Amino acid sequence: MVIFIDTSSLSKRYVEEDGSASVDSYFASNNIICLAPTTPIEVRSVLSRRKKERSLSAEVVESALSEWLKEEPEFQIESFSPQLRKEAIEIVETSGIKTLDAIQLGAAKLAGAEVFVTSDKALAAAAQASFSGAVVFIGNVSRQ
Repeated sequence: MVIFIDTSSLSKRYVEEDGSASVDSYFASNNIICLAPTTPIEVRSVLSRRKKERSLSAEVVESALSEWLKEEPEFQIESFSPQLRKEAIEIVETSGIKTLDAIQLGAAKLAGAEVFVTSDKALAAAAQASFSGAVVFIGNVSRQ
């Protein structure tokens, strides 16, 4: 199955918090995990910011980054393309969600994902309105 996981949920894989077990369950089988082209940047941004805020220790951030770097090559990362740009613009214009969220949702659509996983309420609502597959909301929004 093709599963798209946005950054708000994917970060739960690398930092233990509410919803981590739910995210991990998508990795337990032979699912293809798809990500947006912005996700590698966003993952590092989340970790760097949380380290700077001191909501995560340097050791936890280093461990999370190490795990991310091990797994990153296994993901199907959608490329920036004219099609993604067009899709994201259309999503922004119809839903009013933030730019990076529109890129996430557009990437999921272009990847042909069957399931869209997010921990962002606004993104989940936009996905419910325009994504043809299942939308899974994993509660307790991560600190993005």
